[in-house]
Amino acid sequence: MSRSDESEKLNKLINKYFINGRVIEGVLEVCRNAVMSISAILKVTNFINLLTGCLLPYVNSNKTLSEEDYEKFIIFSLTWALGGIYEMADRYIFHEYLWSKGYPLPPKGKENETIFDFYINDNKGSVDWKLVVPEEWVPPEKLQFS
Repeated sequence: MSRSDESEKLNKLINKYFINGRVIEGVLEVCRNAVMSISAILKVTNFINLLTGCLLPYVNSNKTLSEEDYEKFIIFSLTWALGGIYEMADRYIFHEYLWSKGYPLPPKGKENETIFDFYINDNKGSVDWKLVVPEEWVPPEKLQFS
């Protein structure tokens, strides 16, 4: 696949969510309690920056992805660009909004899991959603202060 084919796929997917799906407007209708107010252009800029950062390793290594894999990166990027400004309660609403629109989200395991609990893992050329599992903190036997 050429870079122009890749560009067409990305353009099609971005139009699907931002132009046809009007995702920015839809999120604003359902999520009301942003931690801070940012303009639509800044949200789009953040999305582009996140997507560029996610795809840059593939471009640098001259790898192309399937349309499904590009879509995962687009969903991941729009999640953090649009939904990252909300508190937990609204992040759950954000997740439910995306789910109601049929967006290809990672499979939900536990009741309170949302898309914010996942990242995209590159597993030998195939990208998949992976649940963030923090390491369990074990306190040291003895704490030393100064």
